[in-house]
Amino acid sequence: FEKDFSDLSDEVLPIINSGFSAFDIGQIDFGSYPPLESSLGEILITKPQDIILQQRIRGVNLGEPLFALIQEETNREAVLFGENIWKWRIQSYRNNQNFELFDEFLGKVIRYLSGNRSKTRLSLDYEKTIRGLEKARIRAAYFDQAFQFDGNAEIALTVRSGSNGSTTERNMLLKQGYYEVDLSDLNPGEYTFTVEVRNEKLSKSGTFTILDYDVERQFLSSDYQKLARLSDRTGGELFFPNQLDALIAELTGQNAYAPKQRSEQKVVSLVDFKILLLTIVLALALEWFLRKYHGLI
Repeated sequence: FEKDFSDLSDEVLPIINSGFSAFDIGQIDFGSYPPLESSLGEILITKPQDIILQQRIRGVNLGEPLFALIQEETNREAVLFGENIWKWRIQSYRNNQNFELFDEFLGKVIRYLSGNRSKTRLSLDYEKTIRGLEKARIRAAYFDQAFQFDGNAEIALTVRSGSNGSTTERNMLLKQGYYEVDLSDLNPGEYTFTVEVRNEKLSKSGTFTILDYDVERQFLSSDYQKLARLSDRTGGELFFPNQLDALIAELTGQNAYAPKQRSEQKVVSLVDFKILLLTIVLALALEWFLRKYHGLI
C-alpha cells in the first residue's frame, strides 16, 4: 500500500464498513470508541483488500481505510492507519466491565492472518453409497476467513439425477455446529450434487448412490433360536405355525386375558346438590302450609 504522509495529523474516529465480509466482528461497539491519532494523507492499496473500519474526521466520513486486511496469494497483512489502539481496549472495559469483546475481535484478526488458504473452508460429510433412505442426508461445515464456524451463511444444494437428468435445489438447514439437508424423498439411483455458499465463490461437488434396499427383504425366515431364548427369559411359550389350535387353547385358558368388570361407587352428600335440597325444603314447607291451612295440624 501507499500513503502520502504529511506533518499534519488529526484525531480519527472508527466507522464500521458494512461491506466487510471476511469474518463476523461480533457485538463490539466501535461507535463508542475514542479516536486514534493518524497522519493526514491519501491511502492507496493496490492489492486485494477487505476494509474493517473507515475513517471519520470531525463528523465527515472520508471513505479512507482505518483498519484494513490485505491479501496477496498466501500472504495476509493487517494495517491500522492510526496510533494508540490501547485506548480502544480501555474503552471496551468501560463499556462491558471486561476486555472480552475487544480481545475476541483481535483474536479473529490474528486467526485470519495465520490462516492458510490451503485449508478448506467448506467441508462435506455424506455417504457415497446409501442403503436405506433414513440415511440419505448431506452435512456441511462452513468457516469464514478467520476459520470460525459461520452460522449466518446461506448454503444451497443442487442435486442432479443420473437417470433422467432432472435437477432440484434446496437450502441446507442450520443444525448444532453444521448445516444439513434431508434427501429421504429421493428415489433409488445415482446422483451428482453441488453444495454452494451463496454470495461467495465457494462450492464443492460429489456423487452418491441410493440403493433399492429394504431391510425386511433381507431376512426371509425368523430366527428360531433368538425367539426361543426370548420366550425362556420372559416365561412365555413358543408356538409354530402348525400349532395354531394349541395357541388358541392357551390364550383362552389364561385367566390373565379373562374379561373383568369394574364398578365405581361415589357417595355424595345431599348438601352438595343445592338446587335439589332447596326443592325438597320448599316442598316440605308447602305441605306444612297446606296442612296448617286446612286444620290438619
